[in-house]
Amino acid sequence: MNGWKVAIDFRPHSHHWQLMQQVRASTSESGTVELGVSKLCGFMTSWGDAIFDILAERDAVGRLARLTIDCGNEDMVTRQRKFEEKWGR
Repeated sequence: MNGWKVAIDFRPHSHHWQLMQQVRASTSESGTVELGVSKLCGFMTSWGDAIFDILAERDAVGRLARLTIDCGNEDMVTRQRKFEEKWGR
């Protein structure tokens, strides 16, 4: 009646689809996929599509030992609010 149409992009072979399948099924809303020799971790938050600070800690010889993702500090909240005000989210 209104001429509306829906398009579905079903790509079960894509890394994004594989990751999101795990995220939706997991109680922690997280998942991982193999990308060559690397492993990608993805997760959902109640903070929306934001830009999160990632802190890298290294061992005594400089190898990556831990990553910490900060999902809720005052700077991040301010940045997210400015983004939403500008882009009307």
